[in-house]
Amino acid sequence: MPRSRAGAQRAPQPRPAGSMTGTRVTETMFDSHRFVKRLTGVGLAENVAEVLAEEHAGLLIGRVATKTDVEVIRADVTVLKTDVVDLKADVEVLKTDVVDLKADVEVLKTDVAVLKTDVAVLKTDVADLKTDVADLKADVADLKTDVEVLKTDVTVLKTDVADLKADVADLKTDLAKTRTGLEAKINDLEMRLNEKIAALRSELLKWMFGALAAQTAIIVSLVKLT
Repeated sequence: MPRSRAGAQRAPQPRPAGSMTGTRVTETMFDSHRFVKRLTGVGLAENVAEVLAEEHAGLLIGRVATKTDVEVIRADVTVLKTDVVDLKADVEVLKTDVVDLKADVEVLKTDVAVLKTDVAVLKTDVADLKTDVADLKADVADLKTDVEVLKTDVTVLKTDVADLKADVADLKTDLAKTRTGLEAKINDLEMRLNEKIAALRSELLKWMFGALAAQTAIIVSLVKLT
């Protein structure tokens, strides 16, 4: 520890032998370096200890220390010791607070790391959901196109059936007009026509049931998607 400024400034001056001035008495009775060392030893800041040493040395230089002066200094030192004890207690409290803060910071670091992981997982999930939604949209668009095609096919079939009905009606009319004298031929033709109509109806019913089944399946799929 560097020597206190008080000790350096109050260095004794050479005096004739046998003479003891107030300064020599003061230096003999008060060792500022030792005073500073003791104060800093109990935890007081060095600059504060040096100021106290200079003040006490200044009080002692002008006169020989009396018993009262010594008591005052002792009282001051006692107060300083009490202050130092309080400072030490405050430092211990601060140390405890710092330890607690460090523990809290570590907990916060762990929580932040967990949150980062959770956010990364959520980002991945959201990206997957976006992909799934895009795929579903494409599937729905394809289904809509298929339904439109089926609607067009059904419309064409309805037109064809209407044409067939018209043709059958025309044929029936023609057969009715030519029934006279052609009974046998009409019966034979009617039989063949009936067979043809039955076959057409069977095929038409099969196709219609197939179309209805396909539409039902598509509608069920759309309902499930929604």
